[in-house]
Order: sequence, then structure tokens, then C-alpha cells
Amino acid sequence: MALSLLQKFKLAFRDFGVSLHKLFLQITGFLFATFGGFLLLRGYQHLGNSEESGFKYYFIMAAFLIFGILMLGFGIQSLYRLRSMK
Repeated sequence: MALSLLQKFKLAFRDFGVSLHKLFLQITGFLFATFGGFLLLRGYQHLGNSEESGFKYYFIMAAFLIFGILMLGFGIQSLYRLRSMK
């Protein structure tokens, strides 16, 4: 009886969990892709407007580039993973 009840509970709420996971992937994918694109855009603007040089300048540019690419890549991967889910 208890096993049967547990199986019924899993069957009833399995689709809810899958839908919640898909919603999470959509939201995180969109936010990370947006933030990554924003970081890359701001880094490019900073590159064009700045006349500095030195370690601090290169560190800031590398941080913009690395974090921008990582966040954009994670956002695209999250959205791609969502499309491949059944």
C-alpha cells in the first residue's frame, strides 16, 4: 500500500519537477547570456575610451573578456540544454 502510494505521488509530481527545471534553465540561460553580452560590450567600450596602459588596465580588460565569455557561454549552453530536453 505504501509503495503504491509513493509511486502515485512520484507520477503526479514528476512533470511538475521537469517543468520547474526547464523554467530554471530558461531563466538562468537568459540572465547569464544577457550579463555576458553586457560585460563584453562594456569591455569593448572601455577598450575604446581608455588611453591607459599597465597591469591594472590589462587585468581589467582580461576580467571583462574572461567573465563575459564564460557567462555568455554558460547562458548559451543552458538554453541549448533546454532545447535538447524531452
